[in-house]
Amino acid sequence: MDSIGKNPEFGCGRALWENNERNGQYGTTMALMLLPHWTNGCIGSSEGLFFEASGTTPYHFITAAAMSAKSSNPVRELRYTDNDATLGVRYLQDLGIRYYMGWTDQAVAAAKANPDLTEIEIVGPWHIYEVANSDIVVPLTVQPVVVDDRSKDREAWLELGTSWFQNSNDWPAIPAGDGPSNWQRVDAVVDQTRAQDRKVDVVVPSEPITPVALAPTTVSNIEMGNETVEFDVDQVGVPVVVKVSYFPNWQIEGADGPYRIAPNMMVVIPTSTHVTMTFERSATDYIAYLLSLIGIALIFVFRKYVPITFPSPHPFEPRPVTMSSDSSAMPDPPPPPVGAWNQDEWNQDEWNRDDLLLDPTPEAGLPTEPTEQPPTEQPVEQPSGEPGAADDDEAPR
Repeated sequence: MDSIGKNPEFGCGRALWENNERNGQYGTTMALMLLPHWTNGCIGSSEGLFFEASGTTPYHFITAAAMSAKSSNPVRELRYTDNDATLGVRYLQDLGIRYYMGWTDQAVAAAKANPDLTEIEIVGPWHIYEVANSDIVVPLTVQPVVVDDRSKDREAWLELGTSWFQNSNDWPAIPAGDGPSNWQRVDAVVDQTRAQDRKVDVVVPSEPITPVALAPTTVSNIEMGNETVEFDVDQVGVPVVVKVSYFPNWQIEGADGPYRIAPNMMVVIPTSTHVTMTFERSATDYIAYLLSLIGIALIFVFRKYVPITFPSPHPFEPRPVTMSSDSSAMPDPPPPPVGAWNQDEWNQDEWNRDDLLLDPTPEAGLPTEPTEQPPTEQPVEQPSGEPGAADDDEAPR
């Protein structure tokens, strides 16, 4: 992947690999998340180490299921479709994923049959494909519509995002969480005919959408950094989709927005031919940094000025030990109670012997305590005399 990224014919971009349990042969099924590390950030990982913090995560796993022979489908209540490259390639394009890596015979056969996937290299078990029409920044041809009261609710937005992502034919225009006043406003309602238990609801527009065609626009000179996106447009005022996860920290120059659109991307309206987007720190971020620094400082303050009492680090001496910055002022520890483990007699080599773990008996060398034997019952002698005399009430016992 590093050589593909350095090849001018292909270049950098995101990659999605087939979800396959045999990926664990690399040490963990998450090993390929290190693609950005081994390619110096050139090849991005669609599945990242912090994917649980991203609102785009459900759409990644929906895509991975469609591009895998048998996916794990870890996000609950989603409507997965396994091993369907026709759907999967459209998902890859909507998410701006440039490369697909297939492994199993089923997934590779489905990929070879799709005209939007071009095989560019085979490395070990991996067949690597380039995805057509997967640019990060693309112009819109139809004006978005704003769906009210869903952007700020996680579950409500998930319903809207998955509905558009998997059933785009229901939406003549891409739904947005906000936008200019001239964009059409609609509500989304649950389609009860497709309701399923323990599955996310499918929502559809509550009223007909009137598509508004947009003027053709060309996007060029796209450059994406770790926290920046830059691009040029040949005309202003036409909405452009940026296939990067939406978050309020994104700031923009040369355009209005960004506005959140389905599934979890951004749309901007250029006011200049050059647009720059930057992920900035918010006031909440700086407050969190300050609290972290205060916490680190308190560690040193407590270590120097506050005595700390904790159990002994020795597993067989559970008496408390007091740490103080003035070691000379510490009193001598009290002697261990009678019968306690004597540290001077500790034999590390003897304790580490395997036979102690397998056969923890006195013969194996473990210390034992004497066991108290139950008293032995003494037999009662029968008194002399006639048989049965011992049964009389006056007979001695």
